[in-house]
Amino acid sequence: MTSISSRKRGKRRYFWEYSEQLTPSQQERILRPSEWSRDTLPSNMYQKNGLHHGKYAVKKSRRTDVEDLTPNPKKLLQIGSELRKLNKVISDLTPVSELPLTARPRSRKEKNKLASRACRLKKKAQYEANKVKLWGL
Repeated sequence: MTSISSRKRGKRRYFWEYSEQLTPSQQERILRPSEWSRDTLPSNMYQKNGLHHGKYAVKKSRRTDVEDLTPNPKKLLQIGSELRKLNKVISDLTPVSELPLTARPRSRKEKNKLASRACRLKKKAQYEANKVKLWGL
């Protein structure tokens, strides 16, 4: 039994090691980050070439700000101020342990809802910051 578990541990790989398993034809399509431009960014190549997985075409994801690759520092600032407000609201909530038993689930649900929103905003802010880093101001 120990040999099976040790074999599983040995097979664990990090995400950056997965590309080694690509066939040579797949490796030709991959561009290095130094070769990227607005037209050759992986996300744009994916949309233009219409890459497919197997026999099924990949469905287009929800239309969001992802398609807009122009850096917007004002938007980053706005997201930051919204995040600060949200964090203040979360920290001002009364602790669940101080609430009566009947009100605890509702309070937890509300706090989780706010925390989820904060998490989504952090991802948006990170995306905007990466655009600013990539293209400059």
